[in-house]
Amino acid sequence: MDQPIAQLLTRYKITKPSLYTRMKGLGISTFKVGRKAYVKAEDIELLDRLEQHLYDGGTISDFVYGSESAIELSQELSQELSEATESLPAKQSNSLLNSLPVLVNSLADAIAQRITPTVNPLAELEALEKAYEKKWILSTSMLASLLKLNPKTLIRYKSFERYGFTFTRRGQVGAEIGWKVGKADFKADF
Repeated sequence: MDQPIAQLLTRYKITKPSLYTRMKGLGISTFKVGRKAYVKAEDIELLDRLEQHLYDGGTISDFVYGSESAIELSQELSQELSEATESLPAKQSNSLLNSLPVLVNSLADAIAQRITPTVNPLAELEALEKAYEKKWILSTSMLASLLKLNPKTLIRYKSFERYGFTFTRRGQVGAEIGWKVGKADFKADF
């Protein structure tokens, strides 16, 4: 079911600029009914898949890259199958070509589900180290993404430690709570 932008902001618990960044990355556009902007149902399904991908620690770019790879691969396969059917008798060739779009789409879906981008296992820690060095204040959604936690988990705390870093509330970043990244006191037990 088509939904207005306002409902999607609540659904994903993100700001309007964040939603539009996601939509731009996925090539999704809105349509208007009166003064309200809406997103089509099929595009919401794509946004839901992206939301899960981001929650699992992915990024918009590797999500889009994976989708494009599957599309490119399906186009290549379609071309190869088309060339292969040229040598078949006309009746067999037509039958195969008529079922080709269904086969290619099924194959592309299967491939898209299996494509997993190569991920640096230390990328999140490197990002936290950089945020510490640069004295950046991270939004709750950014920090939750880096720590692979639900943002609702973070807002319960005034400060906490994880992975050798400390995180302390520091003002606002847009409409979200801001977090200062520090280093935890570490004493080796040797």
